[in-house]
Amino acid sequence: MKIARLKNGIRQVDGIVSIPSEVVDWLCQRDNPPVRYLTMKNILMMPEENLVEERSKLNSYPAIQGILRKRDIFWKSDTRLYRKYKGGYWQIIFLGDLNADGGEPAIRDGCEYILNDQTWQEALAKESTGWACLMANISRGLANLGYNLDIRVKGIIENIGRSIIRHEGIDCRDVEFSLVPKCHLALPKVLMALAKYPEANPIIERAKDICVRQLLDKRVYFYVPKLQKEWIDYKKSRERKIRRASLQSETRSAIAEALLKEREKFRRPGEDNNPKDIWLRFGFPLDYNSDVLEAMRSLLEANIEYDPRMDDAINAIRGKMKPDGRWNLEFSLNNKMWVEIEEKGKPSKWITYYALLILLKYDQRVRVACS
Repeated sequence: MKIARLKNGIRQVDGIVSIPSEVVDWLCQRDNPPVRYLTMKNILMMPEENLVEERSKLNSYPAIQGILRKRDIFWKSDTRLYRKYKGGYWQIIFLGDLNADGGEPAIRDGCEYILNDQTWQEALAKESTGWACLMANISRGLANLGYNLDIRVKGIIENIGRSIIRHEGIDCRDVEFSLVPKCHLALPKVLMALAKYPEANPIIERAKDICVRQLLDKRVYFYVPKLQKEWIDYKKSRERKIRRASLQSETRSAIAEALLKEREKFRRPGEDNNPKDIWLRFGFPLDYNSDVLEAMRSLLEANIEYDPRMDDAINAIRGKMKPDGRWNLEFSLNNKMWVEIEEKGKPSKWITYYALLILLKYDQRVRVACS
């Protein structure tokens, strides 16, 4: 038996990394009721009937209370529902991510306010993937808050599924002139939303398959084309020339026609892509972008079994573990939200919980030590 003692008590026996039980004890502390509840349920595998008290305290989490104290601002008269990151849409997303108990009347009122918003309904009717990240985020937030059985939320998720099938992925205007043919950064958001659909549905299953395939085909986060930087520089120079030569009313069509013809020179089908480095900065909660941790979480929530194409992402998550068995918060929306959640650069209970959850599912080299 080969035993190696790593820093601060982490042990490695025959290649198996043993996470100290103190890390799980830390996650179960009472200062973060949602993480305590999730850890006891999904890592310690305690039955739900034994977690009634923990579940009853979810909304006592200071970040949840802080959002709800401001609810009259963003769920009554504010017309800027998408206002980053303080509008009404975002609070549904954040509360869902924080695992708030949606049975609280104040939260249910907010959910109904968003579901009844006319702008939101008009966007859904277009069946476009241009809003896929927003639609996925909101529907996932609503589902997390107890609305997964609501016919309106099911309709939203079905709409997302049909759009994904129709466009064979996320057809976003922001990648119209990119070397990336479809949006990749929102795939985890969409997959997590689809995974919230409460029953078997061929539309949802087909859309999930598309998202999973596109994530795994790019090894989760290796989706940046080799010549992306060269293309962006070239595109900018061509746009400047076209603008100087074109009337304002003709500018966009002239740019589109010229660039779409020239783009193919920079595409290299079959060539390995570069990793999306920003996806290696783990954060919670996230905005419209994703990271490796969230992408792997989306595969987990969609009940996808281990695939060798996950290995780079798994190794990236394991490599971010600190010597004491915790993970740090590296990306933060603090000072942009109504509340602050943990401290950037310090150990994060949210990141540590999800990292452990993913590694215990997909990495046979990681175990949690017994107390």
